[in-house]
Amino acid sequence: MKKGRSQQSGRENVSPNTRSWQPGRNTLAEACCHLEWAQWERAIEEEIATLKAASTWRLKEPPLGANVISSKWVFKAKKDTSGRVIHYKVCLVVQGFS
Repeated sequence: MKKGRSQQSGRENVSPNTRSWQPGRNTLAEACCHLEWAQWERAIEEEIATLKAASTWRLKEPPLGANVISSKWVFKAKKDTSGRVIHYKVCLVVQGFS
């Protein structure tokens, strides 16, 4: 079995002191409860700042009858060769078309 992986589920651990973490499959609610929430929150703030700087995103009320496309946060923990987390990456992505 490789270091940092669960033999049964194949899930990667963010650190030895936290519960199992699935990159790209966790929700914002789960990230809020995670031991490393401060790092995830900082990554969310960086992503929002990047989107605003690129003028690709702004928060607005939708017009009546608008078909709104939902979004979700994707969380990824970038690791070095020894398996330690070196960067917390968060992306805001659309969930699909309606």
